Amino acid sequence: MKFKITTKLIFLFICIICVFFGFANNAKADYETFGLFVSTNLLTSSSAEIINNFSYTIAIPSGTTAVAQFSLDNATWYNSSGVLDGTNTLSAGTNIIDLSSLGWNGSEFYYRMIFTSDGTATPSLDSITLSYIDFTGSYNIYNTSGSLTSTNLFLGTGASAINSFYYNIALPPNTSATIQFSIDNTNWYNSSGVLDGSNALSGGANTINLSSLNWYGSAFYYKISLVSDGTYSPTIYSITLNYTSDTISPTTTADAGSYTFDTWTNSNATVSLACDDGIGSGCSVIKYCQDTENSCTPTTTYTSAITISTENTSYLRYFSTDNSSNEELIKSQTIKIDTTSPIITNTLYTLGSLSDTQLATITWATSEASSTQVEYGATNTYGQTTTEQDTDSRVASHTATLTIPACSIYHLRTISKDIVQNSSASQDFTIQTHCATPGHPLANYTVGSVVSQSEPVLQTQEPELTLEPEQQTPQQPTQAQTQALITEIKAKIQELMQQLILLLQERINNR
Repeated sequence: MKFKITTKLIFLFICIICVFFGFANNAKADYETFGLFVSTNLLTSSSAEIINNFSYTIAIPSGTTAVAQFSLDNATWYNSSGVLDGTNTLSAGTNIIDLSSLGWNGSEFYYRMIFTSDGTATPSLDSITLSYIDFTGSYNIYNTSGSLTSTNLFLGTGASAINSFYYNIALPPNTSATIQFSIDNTNWYNSSGVLDGSNALSGGANTINLSSLNWYGSAFYYKISLVSDGTYSPTIYSITLNYTSDTISPTTTADAGSYTFDTWTNSNATVSLACDDGIGSGCSVIKYCQDTENSCTPTTTYTSAITISTENTSYLRYFSTDNSSNEELIKSQTIKIDTTSPIITNTLYTLGSLSDTQLATITWATSEASSTQVEYGATNTYGQTTTEQDTDSRVASHTATLTIPACSIYHLRTISKDIVQNSSASQDFTIQTHCATPGHPLANYTVGSVVSQSEPVLQTQEPELTLEPEQQTPQQPTQAQTQALITEIKAKIQELMQQLILLLQERINNR
């Protein structure tokens, strides 16, 4: 099989390939410092047996540079010597780059241009020519369609309002261009906010009003679509985005869920932080720190909810920064955590007046302000409690009173709770009430006992006096009766002592 071998040239007079697009507040026409353009496949209509050379015409003003790379798959890039990721530095004017040593052929060929600038000017690529040998085919001078999508124009900064878009473009005969705008690089709108709509560009210098979009934030993109009949190409000379700079600091809020800041709790507190920049450039970062002095400098980057377990009073300090480097003043929240139960000491009781019942007064102390309550009953399972006292203004010294039956043994324990309901109970102790009846000599007798938490004391019951049935004893003995009884007891004791002495002497003599 024979093929006709023909040398072909692709001429591309394209000034749109890579233009540095200026944007700034107050319509400042600076240029970007970096630009990249990747071509479409130049061999879509035929296959090349040998790719010979690549020629170009370019203007490179002071403060700018331009390099080129080449590819067969739009993925791996080489210079003309075949060095992977290598580049060819472009020189001003019309020049030719020899590609024959690459030995490339096939139905795909791509080039890309990388421009740099100090911001005062931009390189201007006027034309390129690809020379190759093919079997058959013919090519247009220009591609009939193409599009250019910008990078994020607000990278590292942001705006509180996007106002207008300025451009300067040349539209030769049989060419056209349209533009779309986006703030997420996914959804594209025209200047009226119509999704997938576009604005037709007019030749020369023009301005598109974007204020009705009410856009703001830290991202903005544009996409220009170009159409040609293959004879001429549109040329974009400059781009300017007019916007209002973001000068307002963001606001950070702290949320602790069911916990209320600056109140006491007996569990850990989990705090979430959230940043809101309103119509600004968007939140960049939240920083925080925690201490017990409310003086630390927030340096830790917030990523998820913060768990605080510091006992007693501590502080969470935080602030946010937005994408325009506006920094919020430091805020703080107070967290109070108490997980320690009160310590009960010095438990005492006294018994009051005796009748059918007896009044018991219980006192104790706690290591922190707490409530006052006593649990009591006939056994150590208790079953009854006094009303909890001192709940509004808790105290460290406690007094509780309860009325219990006479001639009974009762089990008791004291209970105290601090303000966050950490609770302590003393060890079990008992009280034995008196058994006297009204008019008995022991009536109105007051007994005081000290009961420690670690060594409960069982109070001894006073013996009950019993009388012979035939005796008629007055309710209270007279002084004479008492004195006579004492004299009689003394005589009995003396008689017993004498008998004991005689017994001891007799035993000694028998030895």
